[in-house]
This record gives sequence, C-alpha cells and structure tokens, in this order.
Amino acid sequence: MGNISSTLIFVIICLFIYNFFMIPLTDLKDIEGDKMEEIKTFPNIIGSDRTLLIGLFSYLLLPILAFYGFLFYNFNYLCIILLLLPSIMNIKRILDLRTKPGSQEDYEKLRDFQIPSGMLVTLMLFIGTI
Repeated sequence: MGNISSTLIFVIICLFIYNFFMIPLTDLKDIEGDKMEEIKTFPNIIGSDRTLLIGLFSYLLLPILAFYGFLFYNFNYLCIILLLLPSIMNIKRILDLRTKPGSQEDYEKLRDFQIPSGMLVTLMLFIGTI
C-alpha cells in the first residue's frame, strides 16, 4: 500500500470539518415538520439561530483553512480565491437569515445553495493541491 500524502490528509480533514458544520444548515428547511414528528436534528435541539451560527462558522473557517493549505501544503493561490466566492455568498445568506426571521422558502433557498456549494468546495480543495 502506498503512502498517503499529508496534503491529502489535510484536504480530507478540511472537507470533514466543512461538511460537519455545514450539513445542519440543510435541516433548517424541515424544522417545523421535524418538530411535529419529534425528529431530533441539530436545528430542533439547538435552535435555528445557533444552527445558522454553526453554518456561519463553517464558511468563515473555509478560507482560513485554504490559506493554511497555501502556506503549508503548497495549495494553488486560486484555491483561496475560488473558495472565497461560495463563502462570501453563503455568509451573506446566513447573515440575512439571522437579521430577519426566515420563512420556509428562505431556508429552502439556503439548502438548495448548499448542495452546489459543497460540490464546488470539494472540487476547489482538490484542485488547490495541483
């Protein structure tokens, strides 16, 4: 079995951290139905405001991790720039939902944006290693 590079391990850790903190945002859309069905999700346990804070943390941490990868793992500088785009867009959406109560439709829009964002982030982290 070959060696696994430290860069690959770093990328996997970044993706785990990002997904761990980003995934609860997708549960916000179903918060009312989950409450009625007594399904225990992050938003139902800690509340929608704290769930938004967790998502905000995820998108604030992403460019920091990419910059760390640039400094210590020779990530391509474009990786940082391209990861800033979904981060800024999602931070704006999350801050908008935190300042005014979000409707079911607002949470659906946030969730629908998380899926392509997640794919883009994954792609950019792997491209950053090239």
